[in-house]
Amino acid sequence: MMPGMKISSLVTSLLLVAAVAGCTSSIRPLRPIEHVQVWQAGDGTLHPLAATRPAATAPATMAALEGSAAATAPAATQIADASSTTEPATQPAGQIVTRDIDPNQTARFIYKASYDNVWKQSQELLRHMGFELDRQDYRDGVMITRSLPSAQIVEPWKRQQVNLKDAMENTLNDQRRTVRLRIEAVPGKPDFYEVSVQVLVDRQSNPTGEIGGPIFVEGSGFGRNQLALRSDYVAAAGDVPRWVPIGHDVDMEKKILDRLFQRI
Repeated sequence: MMPGMKISSLVTSLLLVAAVAGCTSSIRPLRPIEHVQVWQAGDGTLHPLAATRPAATAPATMAALEGSAAATAPAATQIADASSTTEPATQPAGQIVTRDIDPNQTARFIYKASYDNVWKQSQELLRHMGFELDRQDYRDGVMITRSLPSAQIVEPWKRQQVNLKDAMENTLNDQRRTVRLRIEAVPGKPDFYEVSVQVLVDRQSNPTGEIGGPIFVEGSGFGRNQLALRSDYVAAAGDVPRWVPIGHDVDMEKKILDRLFQRI
């Protein structure tokens, strides 16, 4: 290789590394499911519990305070008792329900859409992006894909490519992605559907952190060269590399939703 070509390659590599170094990863760490209590009115609409707290919670609150603040502040207790007696007249019929909120996904609402059309377009979009559907439940509105190796920077033709920083991260690490898409009716709003997308990212981990196992051998007319590649980081002493979940890809979730809304 000519010296000029070496310098140009080095400059290109440095510029590429500098461009990616300033970018933050779009992979967010996984957080636990949140359990939120809301007030469900008789017509099925949901409201924040603090805004429309049912009257049944007032006596329970007073009973909990009987041994402490109620004993030292009788005037405040009387005011609370008086307000609780008038609260049932203003509270709508309903009940407290607990909803599970998954913070590890991106969701949007669709207005005036056909459920069947949203379902079919979601299937076609995931297949178009290179994913293979593994589980489909039309009644619950859930579809899950098989794990797909993430596109690297040398694979610009793959449709699951999102941006340069993700491609570089996939090149430096052995990663795969799984998509979980769900379509739900919104309680109390018959004209709305909620579409949520979750792109889980797994990274292959080498328990020993050592280079071992077979080495790729490159054959050519001028001889054979042994090249230690990233994929050659295999376990030593019988250990098996494992896939470790590292988070969810926010950028790909937004891309899937953008493409889906263009189709609907």
